[in-house]
This record gives sequence, structure tokens and C-alpha cells, in this order.
Amino acid sequence: MKHKYLKGLVLAALLGLATPAISGVSAAEATSSTLAPISLGYGIVASSDAIETKVSPDTIAIKPQLVSTVMTTVDNKTVNLPAGVTVFDLKRMMTPMGMVDGTKFISAKELNAEYVKDIRDMASKKELNIKELKDFNGTIYRDWNLYQLRGEDAEGVYTAYVVDLALGPDYIKGERANLEISNALWDAADKSVANAKKSVINSRDGVQERDSMKFAKTAAIAAAYMSQVSNTGDSKDQLGHTWQVVRDLGDELTKQQEAMLAPYPAEYDANAFYAAMVKGTEAVPVMRDAASFNQFVDKHKNNLVKALVADLDKAAGELKTQAETNERAKEKLELNRSLRDGLKKIFATSDIKADYLDQMEQLNSIFGPVLYSQAREVFTFDSYEIPLGGLNLVRFDKEGPVITVLTTNDGDFNYWQKQWQRMYGLEPQVRAFAADTKNAAIPAKTSTTHMRALGHDGNIVVPRDLTVKKLSDTVIVPTLWKFLEKDTKESIARGPELRDWVTDKLLVGDER
Repeated sequence: MKHKYLKGLVLAALLGLATPAISGVSAAEATSSTLAPISLGYGIVASSDAIETKVSPDTIAIKPQLVSTVMTTVDNKTVNLPAGVTVFDLKRMMTPMGMVDGTKFISAKELNAEYVKDIRDMASKKELNIKELKDFNGTIYRDWNLYQLRGEDAEGVYTAYVVDLALGPDYIKGERANLEISNALWDAADKSVANAKKSVINSRDGVQERDSMKFAKTAAIAAAYMSQVSNTGDSKDQLGHTWQVVRDLGDELTKQQEAMLAPYPAEYDANAFYAAMVKGTEAVPVMRDAASFNQFVDKHKNNLVKALVADLDKAAGELKTQAETNERAKEKLELNRSLRDGLKKIFATSDIKADYLDQMEQLNSIFGPVLYSQAREVFTFDSYEIPLGGLNLVRFDKEGPVITVLTTNDGDFNYWQKQWQRMYGLEPQVRAFAADTKNAAIPAKTSTTHMRALGHDGNIVVPRDLTVKKLSDTVIVPTLWKFLEKDTKESIARGPELRDWVTDKLLVGDER
């Protein structure tokens, strides 16, 4: 379905507000060469000057403007950029094939139609059967834009990405429908897990459900899959500890979403939605307080790794006896132990930490009243660090909400904070970021004055005014590579065949 290609864009906007730690991509300046491999079904124009060149009966080419000092918002308002700042429209870009126009690939009308269809399809599934949502309808999406901002001053060059998303007046109705379906999915998953059967909600059912539904469905499928991987035929519930932790997290997220949605009225009203968004975020501490967010992540992260280790230990105990006489069981026991050790290590070297979150402020702007918030956080995965900063604006127009999210490398945060204020004329002035010792939760890595380089004997001495952080102490890649290499060699030796993981039975026909 076409909207799946836009999922990351929508998440960046919506989840960037609801969960500030999920706020975008690493900052790297896009160029025509880096964009060249993209081969989506955009409307393509051979000549950059062909303003009226037709590329299909229903699409008209647009004249490309790669770099501009004016940014046009998703609802056709003009934002004049400060000196030194330019904008690159990522929805309309140049490739070696010519101009591509993202609006011809997926329109807001198409996106909205598929959103409505997904709600109806999920509500009509026999496992859920939610009668009041089978005829769901509404305007959820109006339009979307994606930009890259480039800034330059005497100190350097700065890059940021902006998602501009216009929602419809029925957006909250859609969120409430998603929540109702998500709860029904959890109930169905509970029954499936309790009966020790494969999830009744099959991952290949052809329905592209909405993002807010996916956590419940994915959790059920993951539990079923991992049970199959660790199953020895002796136990009916291989992942009891893990499922309970995932279920507890689902309950907590559901409560947060219910609290966030509760203040909104049934029908869209701009002024009422301003107040409702403020109340909704205040009701969910993890959205506005770094310490609460970090505690929430740590709690569920620690619980999950303990549960996974406990369930893998249980499976290992059942495999030990079989491994004495069965080569397949011996191989699975080795994988079990590697997974156990690898999971412990990767959880120890991976994290999401918010250094700073703030409550939404009600400010004036060149477009009237807006809600403003900002966040600074770091993603660490397998010792690789990605520090991010985010600036969010929400305004409620007559036609519906407009959400604008800027994401940048945290090192460029202060620069873009000042430019954001100038671009939108924010008043009162956006306060400058200052470290909050209460919320300073990101532990610094030990710095050093020496650096080891691959292919070089000894250390490289770093100048006195520089420090080094090694980000590549990976723990999971060697383990994955070991099993990938082993499996590849075995597959080549066996030839073109596929075997069942549990029984090692050669699969043919429908089973294959």
C-alpha cells in the first residue's frame, strides 16, 4: 500500500510530539547524487524547464527550484528564511532522470482513503468484529511536505530536516478508533497466547494496519515466532516471562494514550484543540519530563532483558538432554546461549535517553497562536551513538491541525533554535537551552587522548584540544556474522533446499 512509504515521515511528525525521543534521522546534507538511486513511482519530467510538460494524462510537471530562501508551508503559507539559511524541497527533487514530484506518487487524498479503509478492514476481521467502526469515515490527512534546511555562518555549516504535516478535523476520531482496535488486538492476542497457539492475527493477512495498532499485533506475532524458535516439543509456553513484560508495556502505553486523548472534544474546534493538546501532554509525564521518560525506558528495558534471559534459560534447560544425542538440538543450544549472551550485551550497550524535554508553550507567531516544544535526546544502539535535537510547532487552523517538526544533529541544536524563532516570529522569545542538572541523564563516555586506527600499528595521538569517543565497540555484529557465515556455508553445501528449523525436515510443495 502506498502509505507505507510515508510511514517514517508521518511518525517523525506525530511521534516526534507524542514521544520526543523518536524524532527523525541523522543529519547529512542531501545532494542530487545521494538521491539518484531513488526509484519510486513519482511523476518524472525529462526537462527541468518544462513547466507544462505532461508526464501522464493527470499529472503536470512543475519547474524545479532546488534551493530557495523562502519555504512554503504545507498549507501554502510563506516563511521567509533568515540570512544564511536555504531550503531544499525533498518532495520535489532532481535526479539524473529529471524532476520527481512526490505529490504525484502519493497524495493526501490517497493516504486518507487508505487510512479509512484500514480502520474498516481491521474492524471487520472476525477476531475483532467492532461494529461501530466498520463504516468509519473522516478526513485524517490533508497534505504533507518534507524539507531539508541548510544554514551557514562564520562557525560552520548546519543541516536540519523538517516535516510539515496538515491533518484533518477528524484526526482525533481516527486516533480513538485506532486505540479501540489496538485494545481488541491485545484481547485477541491474550487469548492466543493463553491457548499456546499461533497468533490468530496472522502477520501475512494482507491488511496494512495503522501504526498505533501495530505494537499489539507485532508483540503477539513475535511471541509466537520466538516460541517456535526455542520450542523443543516439551513446553507449551516458551516465552511466558517475555509475553507478560510486553503485555505490561502495552497496558501502560494504552493508559498514556487514553490520558492524552481524553481532553479532546468529539468535534474539531481550533480553540478547544489548543487547550486539549496542552492538557493531554500534561497528563502524560513521559512526554514532558526527561527524568520520567528515562525512568519509563529503563524500567521496561530492564524488565524485558530479564524476561528474555529467563525464557531462554528455560528453553536451554530443555535442550541440554536432547543435545547429548541430537546434533540439531546441540546446534540450537549453542544458538540459545549466543542469543542469551548477545541480548544481555546489546541491551547493555543500547539505549534511548532524553537529556531535555519541556512542556508545550503557547506562543504567538507570524501565523497566529502556536504550541511550541523542544527536545534533546540520544539513541545508542550497540555502542553507536546518534544525538538528536527536535523543535516542534503545532497550530490549529480552521481546516485542521498543522504539525511542523524540525530534527537536527544535537550539535546544531542551538543554531536551529535561534533560526526557528526568526523564521516563525515566535513571541515571547524562545528561551535559550541551558543544561538542567535534574534531567541531565546521559552519561558521558570516557574520553581519551589517543585513537587506534585499523591497519595502523600503535596509537594516533590526538591534539590537546580534541577528545575521542569510540562508538564502534559492537557486540552483536560478530555473533550475527558467525551464524550467518555458518548458515551460508551449510546452505551452499546442501544445495537449493529449505528445512524446518525445529524438525530439520526437508520442506517441499506447499510446506516449502
